[in-house]
Amino acid sequence: MSTPWAPVLITLALSSPALAETLKDPTRPPQARQQAAAAQQPLLLTAVLKASPAKAIINGQLVGQGEMVAGWRVSTIGGNQVQLRKGQQRQTLQLYPDSLVSPAKAGH
Repeated sequence: MSTPWAPVLITLALSSPALAETLKDPTRPPQARQQAAAAQQPLLLTAVLKASPAKAIINGQLVGQGEMVAGWRVSTIGGNQVQLRKGQQRQTLQLYPDSLVSPAKAGH
């Protein structure tokens, strides 16, 4: 005896593990959730400040070489770009050339 629902039931049974992977774990500690959200946050380079030492504004945060932003460590700041590193991953953020900001001179 065959039921017309058998293919539907088999499909649902096989797809449930895939659905479980996309669901968020409600028992996960809040700090781990925040770190995971920060790690997945897109990085936006707003400005590179030509100061000594050089600084950059990434995601609204002023950072220098060696500092952390959204789980990434700033490895170099130069020209119109910032290089970041997280473990073995590397990422380069670039500005358009006319977006460079120079420090204000005294008396201006």
